[in-house]
Amino acid sequence: VASGVRLYCEHLERYSGNRPASETTLKNSIRTRMGQNLAMTEAVLEQLIKLKALSFNGSKVVYQSTKISQLAKMAV
Repeated sequence: VASGVRLYCEHLERYSGNRPASETTLKNSIRTRMGQNLAMTEAVLEQLIKLKALSFNGSKVVYQSTKISQLAKMAV
């Protein structure tokens, strides 16, 4: 799961101007990066929330860019 979190945070950093805006598009984006693995998608999303890299305001995704940068650079 840690490698999935790092991989997805790297993706969010690379495409910071084009991040998923809703929970549905976020899940689809994570699933695409995780090779369509639904269990891994849910685990990565849970970790991103637990690590406070993102949160939800209604159905909208709120990103914490500083935390995302830190997670993208973490050693796995």
